[in-house]
Amino acid sequence: MARISKEERLRQEGMAQAYRIAQTRGIDGLKKEIEIRKLTGIPVGISPSALEESIRRIKENTIDTVNILTAMTLHDEFGFGASRIERFRKRFDFKAECLMEKYVTWLEMINTLKEETGVTFEIRKNEADVADTQAYRQKRHYNRNEKRAAKKLEKQRNKKRA
Repeated sequence: MARISKEERLRQEGMAQAYRIAQTRGIDGLKKEIEIRKLTGIPVGISPSALEESIRRIKENTIDTVNILTAMTLHDEFGFGASRIERFRKRFDFKAECLMEKYVTWLEMINTLKEETGVTFEIRKNEADVADTQAYRQKRHYNRNEKRAAKKLEKQRNKKRA
């Protein structure tokens, strides 16, 4: 019997996983799984439960870092002390939990803030197709080098003037 190539083995495993998903969650569940995998680039080998755990950890990490950044800003700019920072932190965690449990949506919060304060917020969206990240990196690298060159030229001009 001929040995199966790694590529063929992976293809068969992918088909088997798709079959399991279709059996348990139906065709719509399979479509949703394919969309999530396509958007995130997460390999098929990662189980849905491991994926959910990873997403949960990312969300918690994001909340923690934003919480720290906000607390530092409130302390530096507005003189918040320990008790006010702790009150803010409890309220922030409560609002984050409401979002995570889907009691409220980002859009609802944005609309409420606009109605009640007049302040407009927007959540920047990731591009659905991130295939052109190499071009973005090259452009960013080019811009960085361009800025360095401009600074160097400016220093040289300043030296000549002095």
